Parts: sequence; C-alpha cells; structure tokens
Amino acid sequence: MLPPLICPNCSNDFAYSSSSKEFDQTDSVIKCNHCQTVVPVVNGIVYYTEKEIAYHSDERSFLDYFRNRIEQKRDEYLKFISNKISRKLIDPYSAFQPFNESSRSFCPFISDLKSKLLEPGDLILDTWCRTGWTGYFLASLFPEQTIVSVWEGNKDVLGYAGFDYWLNNCKRPENLMFLHLDINKQLPFADNTFKVIYGLDTLHRYDQTSLVSELLRITQDDGALIFPHIHLTNSEPDPFFERGEKQLHGTEWARFFEKRLTNTSWKSYVLSEPQLFDLKVSKEIESKPNTSDYNGLIALLPEDISWNIAPYKPELEDNDRIIVNPYLTIDLNRGKVNVDENYLNGAVGKMLERHPIYRKRVEHLIEYPLSSQEVQVLYLAQHNYTIAEIEDKLRISSDLLVQILDRLLDSEIIHVLPLTEEAVNLQLFHSAIPFLPSKKQQTFYHQRQGLYKQSEKPVIVDLAEGSELAIEDVTYLTSSIKSRFIDNNVGRGDCVFICSKPHFEALLILWSALELGIEVSVVSTEIPLETRIELFNERDAKYLFLDSITFLQSREKIDDVIAVVLDNENDQIPDEKYFSNWLESGPEDPIDQTSIPEPDDIAVTLYSSGSTGKPKGIQLSQETLFKSGKVFAETYGWNPSDRLVMVTELDSMSGLRNIAIATSFSGTTIVIPSFSGPNNILSIIQGIEESKATLLTCTPALIKQFNSLGERIQNSLKSLRQVLCTGVNLSPTLVTQFENLFNIRILNYYGLTETSGLCIGETPESTSNVGEVSIGIPVDSISQIVDSEDNVIESGNVGRLRIFNDRLMSGYLRKDNKSDLTIKNGWLYTGDLAVQDSMGNFFLKGRERNIIKDDSGNVVYLSEVEDTLLSHPDILDVEVSKLDHEEAESILASILLKKDTKARAEVETDIKSFVRKKIGNSKVPIIEFVNALTRNGRGNVELKNPKLTV
Repeated sequence: MLPPLICPNCSNDFAYSSSSKEFDQTDSVIKCNHCQTVVPVVNGIVYYTEKEIAYHSDERSFLDYFRNRIEQKRDEYLKFISNKISRKLIDPYSAFQPFNESSRSFCPFISDLKSKLLEPGDLILDTWCRTGWTGYFLASLFPEQTIVSVWEGNKDVLGYAGFDYWLNNCKRPENLMFLHLDINKQLPFADNTFKVIYGLDTLHRYDQTSLVSELLRITQDDGALIFPHIHLTNSEPDPFFERGEKQLHGTEWARFFEKRLTNTSWKSYVLSEPQLFDLKVSKEIESKPNTSDYNGLIALLPEDISWNIAPYKPELEDNDRIIVNPYLTIDLNRGKVNVDENYLNGAVGKMLERHPIYRKRVEHLIEYPLSSQEVQVLYLAQHNYTIAEIEDKLRISSDLLVQILDRLLDSEIIHVLPLTEEAVNLQLFHSAIPFLPSKKQQTFYHQRQGLYKQSEKPVIVDLAEGSELAIEDVTYLTSSIKSRFIDNNVGRGDCVFICSKPHFEALLILWSALELGIEVSVVSTEIPLETRIELFNERDAKYLFLDSITFLQSREKIDDVIAVVLDNENDQIPDEKYFSNWLESGPEDPIDQTSIPEPDDIAVTLYSSGSTGKPKGIQLSQETLFKSGKVFAETYGWNPSDRLVMVTELDSMSGLRNIAIATSFSGTTIVIPSFSGPNNILSIIQGIEESKATLLTCTPALIKQFNSLGERIQNSLKSLRQVLCTGVNLSPTLVTQFENLFNIRILNYYGLTETSGLCIGETPESTSNVGEVSIGIPVDSISQIVDSEDNVIESGNVGRLRIFNDRLMSGYLRKDNKSDLTIKNGWLYTGDLAVQDSMGNFFLKGRERNIIKDDSGNVVYLSEVEDTLLSHPDILDVEVSKLDHEEAESILASILLKKDTKARAEVETDIKSFVRKKIGNSKVPIIEFVNALTRNGRGNVELKNPKLTV
C-alpha cells in the first residue's frame, strides 16, 4: 500500500478512483476530490509527474491513454537492453554505486537505526533513486520497513521505460514502493509520514529553499534524516576536478541546521565521508564540520538517543546475493585480479582519480591471486546465485564459503547483501553484463511463450515439403501435440524417444515435449540398429517417434503400439502409424497445460560413445538447455533475419541446441533441406542456395567437402554470413582453402555434451589467427589450463584443459556409467591438452587419453574399438591407436590374425563390416596386418615386426 498521500496542488487527501486500493496489484488512478487532480498508477508505479486536472469524468480513458504510452515502450526497451549489453555500454556511476563510498558512508548508521529507532512497518523515504539501486539497497537492509523510492520522471539512465521494467510491482520486493515526482515542489506526503529520510545526493542537487522544510514536515518528530554525499568546500580535490552543484563549508551547514532545528527534537551532525567509509571501530557519533575532506554526510538525529556509528559487516545469510565489482579486471581463467586504469575505455582511471579514498582501498589488487574455489564463487555470483545455491552447486560447507566470501569482501572484489534476483540483474545491466530471467523462468515453457508473441518470420522452411510454418502454424501444431500427450496421460517426468533424420515433425515433437516437461531421449540413426533397439527398450518410454527406415528395421523388436512414424510415404507402413494420423486421433479442442516444468527437470538425454561399448546417456536439465541456447544465440549475434540450415540430426548437442533451442532465442528461421537424393552434400548446398540461408553450423568434414567442390559451388554459398564449426580440430589448410574460395570466415568453437556444448569459441569480434587455428576464448565459462597438481599454468605452456560453468550436465543416465571425463570439485576435466596465448586464445594440442573425435566431432574410445575387434572370430590380438592427419584423426588397428588363410582384402572387408554392425560406421578403423604383437610388462604393445600391408 502507498503511504498517506496528499494532493501536490491543494494539499487535500488523495482517494483511489478504482474499487481496489491495492495499487501495486492493479493499474489505477488516484484523485483529489477537492481540486480534481488525477495521477496515473501503472504497473504499481505512481506517476506524479503526469498529473492532470480531470476536466472530464472518464478517468478510465485517462488511465488507458497513459498506460498505452508505457506499454508501447516495453518491446523497444527490451531491444535497448539487448543492444546495451551486446555493445558493452556500461553506465560508470550506476555500475559503481554499490561500491561507491558515497553509498557506503550510510552503512555505519544501520546498526543503531535498526536497534534504537525503527519499528516494523515504519516508512523510509529514498529521495534520489536515480539508478534503481538505492531502492533495492534499502529494501534489502530494512526488510521489516517499507521503502518509498522516488525519482524525477522520464529522464536519466532509466526513465519511464526503465523503471517500468526494473521496479514494477512484479519484480520489486514487497517492501519497496516507487513514485515519479518533482522533488523541488511540494511533496505529496502527509505530515509525519516517514521514520527515516535517506537523502543521497539530495542536499547539493536540489533547491533547498523549500526542500529541507518539506522533508522535516513529512518526517516523524522522533525520526532521522541522513544525507550521504554532500559537496564541501573544506578542501578541493587533488588533482582538481570540477564538482558542480551546491557547495558549502561544513561549518556553514552546521550553522544552517543549528538555526533550522531550533525548537525541534533533532540535532545535526556534519561528518567526513571518507572517515565513515574507512571506519574500523564503533564509536560515539561526533560532528566534525571542520573536516579536511571535501565530501561529507549530514545526519539529523533525535537528541534523546545516544548515537553510535559502527563498521558494517554483512551477516552472510543463505539468501544473500553477491555483487561483483565491475571496475576490477577479473580474469577467472588465469585466476587473477587487477586494477587497470585503462579498463572500460579509461572509466576506471577517471573513477579512481575522482575517488582517491577508493583508490587506496583497491591499490593492492595487482596480479591478485584467486584460488580455484574463489573463481568458481565469483562465476556463480555473476550468474546471480544465492549463498545457499553456491554452497549446493560447489558442495562445500557454509563455513568454508564464509571464509572465501570474507577474503573477497576484504579485498573489495565483492559486496554481499540480501538482494533479490532483480536487484542483481539491474546492476548487471548497468555494468553491461548479460543476465538471465528469474531461475523459475529458465525453462523451455517460458521461452516458447515469449517467442509466440514476437516472431514475424517463418519458424521452419521445409524444402522437402515445399512449405513454410509461421509462428501461428507452430503454435497450433505444438498445442495439438501437447493436447495429444496430455490426453494420453503423458506429461512432466515421462520419457519419449526421437530417432530420425532431419524432419520438421521431430522439431515440433521436441518443442511440445519440452514445454510439458517431458524428457526427450534423442538417438542417432547412425548408431547400430541393435544398440538403438536396446536403448529404446531400456527406458519406460511412452512413445518412440521414428523415421520410416528405423521403424521398418526395428518394428519386430520394439513395442509397436508406442511407435509413431514421422510422415514419409512408404507403402510398407500402415497409415495409422504415421504422425499425422496419431495427431488427428487426439482431442479436437486444445487441453490446457496444468503442470509447468521446473528448471531442474531433465529436458533431454543425448547419447555419446561409452568406454564400455554402450553409448552413455548424458542428461541435461531444462535450465541447462535454456542457458546454453541463450548463450549461443547471443554470442554469435543471431537474429530474426537469419536463416539456419539444418544439416544434422538432433542427437548431438550442437544439432539439438543450435537448431531447436538457440533459434528460439533469436527468432531465426530453420531451413530443412530436401535429403531425398543419395548425396547429402548436394542437398545441403541446394538448400543453402534455394533458401538464401545466412547461417551454417557444421563439422570440419563438411568444410572439407565444400573445399573439394571448390569454385563450382561458390555462388551457391554466397548468402552465408556466418559459418560455425565444431568437432575435431580445424587445420589451418582447411580454413585457408575455405575462406579463400568462399570469402566467408569460419568461426571455430569447442564444447562437449557434458558442458552443454559451447564453452570456448571464436566470436564475431575475434581477430583471425595466422597459422594455427584457435578454438577461441572462453564463452560464459571458466576455462583453465592446469598441470598435474591442478595449478593454473602460465600462457604458452601446454596443460590439461578443465571447464567450469553452470551448464554442466545433470549426470549420466545410468549412475554406474564410467566415463573417462572427470568432474572433480565442480571442474570438468575434458581430457584435452591445450595452450593459451597471451591474448587469451586457446589452442588444442592433443589428448590425455586414448580417445579421438570422429569427423562429426563425436568422441570415440579406442578401447571400445579394440574390444569389438577382439570379439571377431579371426582376430588373435590387436592394438588400436590414433593416426593423426593434418585435417583429422583416424583410428588405426594393427591386427594379428589367428590364421592367414583368407585373402587379405576379403578379411579386411569382413572385419570392417563386423565393426560397422557392432558399433557404427564412424568407428571403423584403418586396418594394418602385422606378423606379431609383442606386449611389455605393462601389457602395452611394442610393434617390432614390419607391417605386412596397410
């Protein structure tokens, strides 16, 4: 509820014109029935700056008119947020405000205000909520009181649109109210309304001819008025800079308030701002108007209370959040903190010049080392985790986390307060750092709801069908699919499978299932049939959505009742098995969704090679998938004008995330080529040319195929503006050939399914490398190169690559599944060896373990290939190793046969067919036959005999 309000024109009481007085729950109009002044209330914000005289009786029209003005700016403001962050346009003062000594000089009063003055329900007026910070700051410090924050109207860093977004009634805490008003005029509050006035920057910025009297009028007789940051003439800055606004000597302020407070209950104190900021011990308050400092604080406090000032120390409660100092250069990858005066285009140097007291506080931060756990805490703090969530994420004790936070606090690297998510996001916005919506909204359900409202381009262009699906079509179809699921009691927590070549119906099924919280297990059609069937049958799947080939191959060994075939004409398949008939047999009217997925729910299970021969099921949560798609789309600047070609199935992280998730954030159109012919590469090329695609994500194998076709396809690819490549390491030759042929830059990126894909990548802003191809810089991840003792090593040295972010997998499907990937203390050890140059670029140098990546970027365990070969009836012994090429890695199998009776070509063909059937085509090795394999004491093969043939 609002505090008691009066009309700023005639000082009579205001009344609500709507039936509800809960203005912060509904839009309304407040009205003076004496002089007919009306003020609009929209989204819980009171706009005194837009007051009018009600010459007509239709107050609803007045409200609707102003509400439309506000609503029309909302989409525009969302674009502004995106542009501000993408262009890294930091607002220096706003970003620094939580650390600024002007804000923190108030903190020594907090203890006595709470213990000696304030009662639950008291009102606190915040007179200068320019950036939104002070309102959130006070609301967090005084949760039992109500904060009333005001600003001057549609101006400065937020304006109407910004306050409507950041401080509306849905986002701000319950104890925070907000009003726009002209503080130089009569204040619209009744006498004796507030217990405390917090007047940051107020005495030197506003007209004092009436303001001080107005503030005293609305303050309770036993209340307090505290004015942080006043400009004093006691001294001048050195080096000098012009401060502007009203400047008086401390003694002049003391004389003014001594006279003004005659016959009142208050006493004035003029204090030094730097001394309050640097306060080390509690002491009785003492006015020092002759301070040698040029910035001060004035406090008007009840004389009948004995006042002390005390150093402020955060209590570090579970729900506290952490603000990371945006003015420090914090390199989480190297584990170092520095003060760089050239950082942020020189804003840091300018700030330190104007805040010499703060310069002293941070001057020790030169190559300041951070521990492994400190960099993890800082990463999670930047991603808006509470203290309790950080403990849970890192699996550390509260005592240990308190130790870590104390050190970071003492070093001015962080600030800790019981802030809301939105308060931290606001500061991230001011600092031009990307932020996420509330965690509860980090699900595909919430993402799709937003997309339905804004996309005007086709969602899918299906070249095989010669059709386009607009957002209305997708909305209708996914609604029908969801209703079909709900009607069959398939919902949150259940599992369905998708195993299909690229198909628009697979996308619709995936989106519908994710919205409902149904787990989607995606299996590649390239996995051997027997393995696919085993994966289908080991889960209690509600449906198997299969392409026609997979269905025909497996129908005798699966539950035919739950199999649904994606539409593709085939005379061998009954019509009732097709997806279109399955959908039509559902309810005629849409069924409302009653269960909404939670961020921690498993969204997808993707399968990759297992060291035991059976693919590992890697499970990713709704939250992880949400974040991965958002990071990818924003990193590469995708937009609604783009068209992305679908060149792969949904079974890989890049295939699923890039095609189905990232495009939902960017509004990018998905183009599905016609793969009806025998040659996929020609279908892809034709699809790019026909659709005028602008985006392509692929592996080096596809780049190699493009290069082999050379000039013949130059015109076909000319619409592409961005080619992203992942998988095996790109060779310089491959990149140079492609870029010279097609004049399109390749951006390389790196990630594992276990890291939800992208964690290192070349970005559009990256400079091209000469010679060796970089995998880029860390992308919303900490990427460190460490030695065998887990110490971060200096640039230029090869070490083990480990990753930390908040998008790591939830776990493996089978808890006992063994993996060569190690997660230790929250770090995922990739198994790759890498080096970082002085510019922060990462380069892959090989692998720690006996694994390779195939042409598609999938991990292949050499032990799996070796075990399969040893099960062949003709093989006595075998050694499987890596064979490095300039452009790829291959598997080399040195084979000792039991008998040498068959022709070698026949045996080789039989062995390759055997491997292909058992574990898949991508794992078929290059074969060499040897006379003998001699093993040493450790069981390793020593190849001493000459090779017979390769």
